[in-house]
Amino acid sequence: MNKLQVTAEQAKALDLFVSKGTSLETFTAFHKGYRNNYSPLNAFSIDQMAVAKFIGYEIEKPKIKAGEWVTRIREASNESSNFRAGVTFQVNRTTDITAVDQNEKYHAIRSLRHATPVEIFWAELNRPDQMPVVGDVVLTTDGEVFRVRDLRHLNSSECTIQDALRWIERGSVKNIYPVDSRKEVPKNAKS
Repeated sequence: MNKLQVTAEQAKALDLFVSKGTSLETFTAFHKGYRNNYSPLNAFSIDQMAVAKFIGYEIEKPKIKAGEWVTRIREASNESSNFRAGVTFQVNRTTDITAVDQNEKYHAIRSLRHATPVEIFWAELNRPDQMPVVGDVVLTTDGEVFRVRDLRHLNSSECTIQDALRWIERGSVKNIYPVDSRKEVPKNAKS
């Protein structure tokens, strides 16, 4: 019998489950009711958990194609910023075991997962820290417009980076207008 193929998130939960010496009987008692670090275990049937616990498991290779957005899930031994965990990029081309980014850097497919829509949003803005910056303009779902500032004393049309992040996490932001993609109208522009 073969090892169970699992996602990286499921492998992390299984590692924790096995390291604590948790029994299959305990899994059966809590089946489909796991939370927090163990929540990926809810996807397994009792038979699948038995295979994972007694035969083993391995992370499945994601099926990644050129043009797709991916995020690194592991650091590479190279200290380059392109190889740190959490970096999101669009795949230029693939081989059997690697994905090549736009800078012609090779990434092991086993170190990647498909990117979430939020990760893609920030990557398209070239914001690896996944956050607004001072000068961005935020339009909330209520139609309010705020300019992002990094000050304590704000007027009613300004917000802090932390405010904007909190609104984004709550789903209260409709649009972000990045400061680095705006163009100023020339002062003496005449039609």
